[in-house]
Amino acid sequence: MSNDLNDLKSKLKDFKSQHKHLDKKQFSKEYPDDHSWKKYAFQLSSELLAGLLVGMIIGYTIDYFFNTKPWGLISLMFLGGIAGIYNVCRNLLK
Repeated sequence: MSNDLNDLKSKLKDFKSQHKHLDKKQFSKEYPDDHSWKKYAFQLSSELLAGLLVGMIIGYTIDYFFNTKPWGLISLMFLGGIAGIYNVCRNLLK
């Protein structure tokens, strides 16, 4: 039993000596704080909203110039939503 404990202590000491070079900034990048989810949630929601808004603006512009109301707005809003969902999924799988 004491032999196992001594082995564990030596392994722990080796691990600590190997990872002394990590500074606080590098450690915080690998293990973010508790509030990092807020930044991530804001990023994902803004990408989804940006896709929708860009699709709506382009759709409205097409409707205005080609007199196709409301089909350009509806179709490009749908495509913008798909693009926003694609960006969110791509960032989630990163």
